[in-house]
Amino acid sequence: MKRRSRRALRGVAFLVALALVGLWALFLRAAFATALGAVPAPGAFVVTLIFAGIAVAGGVAALRDVPVAVVLSGLISLLPVGLYLTLFPGVTRWIGVLDGVLLGIGCALMRRGEVSLPPPQAPDTGCRP
Repeated sequence: MKRRSRRALRGVAFLVALALVGLWALFLRAAFATALGAVPAPGAFVVTLIFAGIAVAGGVAALRDVPVAVVLSGLISLLPVGLYLTLFPGVTRWIGVLDGVLLGIGCALMRRGEVSLPPPQAPDTGCRP
């Protein structure tokens, strides 16, 4: 049962990461729609690319079962920009919410702590009996 819940958490984290990439695309679209002269500030492109990349990295880390990377991707994207975007109306508010969800899922994966390491082996000393 424990393995299924871990797999489900990893799947949800991946879906949250995909949703974040879509929301960042909507953010860029909204930046175009509200820009004067139909050209948004260059920072809109940079922020979108950086944080969509962080979301992709978090999704890949969830699939590969690396919970530390999931926590880091959620934390990095939540603290500088995610909390700020929760103050905005509309769909951009969900970016911060989903960053928090990604952070929470990463913490839950770390608490479950199933590590699949091989059993320890005696070191090879070169002496044969």
